[in-house]
Amino acid sequence: MEKMDKTGETPHQSNQICTCFFQQLSSQSGELAYLERWRIQHKGVAVTGKVGALVDTQATECIGAEKAASKNTALTRKIERKNAQTEQFNAMAGMEIQKLIDKDLQDAPTLKNTCDVSLTFNSSGIVTATGVDHERDACPEWLYLRLDNGYIHTNNLWRIMVKKSFTTSLEIQP
Repeated sequence: MEKMDKTGETPHQSNQICTCFFQQLSSQSGELAYLERWRIQHKGVAVTGKVGALVDTQATECIGAEKAASKNTALTRKIERKNAQTEQFNAMAGMEIQKLIDKDLQDAPTLKNTCDVSLTFNSSGIVTATGVDHERDACPEWLYLRLDNGYIHTNNLWRIMVKKSFTTSLEIQP
C-alpha cells in the first residue's frame, strides 16, 4: 500500500489491499513461516503477536474495502481509472524527463560522481526551478544551469494531471 501511496495510486479495492499485504508478508520469510506454522497448529484460532496484529489490521481493511467496493462499483471504476491514469502519467513523465536530461547533457562535461537534482515543471512542461534535496549530493552548478528553462513535450494526460506544477527528484549518474 505504501508503494501505491508513493506513486499516487489509491489502494482502495480489497484485492489490491490484500495483494499488497501478502506481497509484503511473503517478503518477510520469517513472519510468513510463523504465520503458516501457526495456522497449521491452531486451526480456527486467531494469530497473536506482531503478525497477528498485522493480519487483523489488514483483514479488517480488506473486508471494509470489499464491502465498500461491492456497494459502489462506480467508485471502484473511478479509482481504477485514476490509478491507471497515474501509472500511465508516471511512465510518460519518466520517459520525457529522461529525454530532457539526455538532450541537455549531450555535449556537457562528464560528471565525476552521481548527484541529485530536483526539477519543478509548470503545467506547460517548462522547468521553472532546479535544486537539490541534500547539499552533499549536489550536482555541479553547470548542470542546474543547463536544466533551467528546459522543457518536455506535454500531452492531454500531462494537462489533466498537472494543474499547477510537478516536482520530481532524480539521481544523475556519470
